[in-house]
Amino acid sequence: MIYSMLLLIMEQIEILQNCKTWLVVNKPAGLSVHNNEDDTNLIKLLDRQGHKGLSPINRLDKETSGIMILSFDSDVSRNLQASLSEQSTLKSYLAIVKGTFSQENQKGSWNQDLTNKAEGRKNPLGMKKDRVKSLTNFKVIKANKYLTLLELTIETGRQHQIRKHCLSQKHQVIGDQRYGDQKFNTLIKKKYLFNNMALHSHRLSFKFENKNYSFSTPPPNSWMALEVYNTSSLNS
Repeated sequence: MIYSMLLLIMEQIEILQNCKTWLVVNKPAGLSVHNNEDDTNLIKLLDRQGHKGLSPINRLDKETSGIMILSFDSDVSRNLQASLSEQSTLKSYLAIVKGTFSQENQKGSWNQDLTNKAEGRKNPLGMKKDRVKSLTNFKVIKANKYLTLLELTIETGRQHQIRKHCLSQKHQVIGDQRYGDQKFNTLIKKKYLFNNMALHSHRLSFKFENKNYSFSTPPPNSWMALEVYNTSSLNS
């Protein structure tokens, strides 16, 4: 744990685009955005790289890697958040999940109502009275006998939405310590030496100030160990 944190402290955060008042970055897995209880976080690392006073525009869990937008200007932050909430915005994720899908179920939608807060493994959907409309679209990209690579787009933004919806279909996200089965997570860790959660913010497209933006980034190299993802997976 200490060694992995030292690696994060030494790591340079990849800047996908610098738009003067806002940044697009590729957040590593296992790095919180602004939790001061952690030894380090994304905001602190970016501060060391000379990008000071940033606040996040979109949310990513500590365990999730991928595209994040941050800004140091409060007006820009407010306008970016409004842009990202538009229906035309595309939020695409990649996930490697447990199990396989039938030939008749290679794509579709999950619409179980969810709460908008972190829940537990025993009741990931949360108390019924607190649940709200939630919609996740999925498409199978590649699979082996045990694991499946999914592309997912979310049309609502509930906390842990993808992780909860995957588990509700008996397809937990690999490495999910909150909602996943711990015996299975341990098996994956031993077999593949994979110690992260396989959920990645892959693509984000939106319109801001009358200009269209689209960003994409591949998952971490560690996914290669899971044998269901490689650099040609999205083209297969």
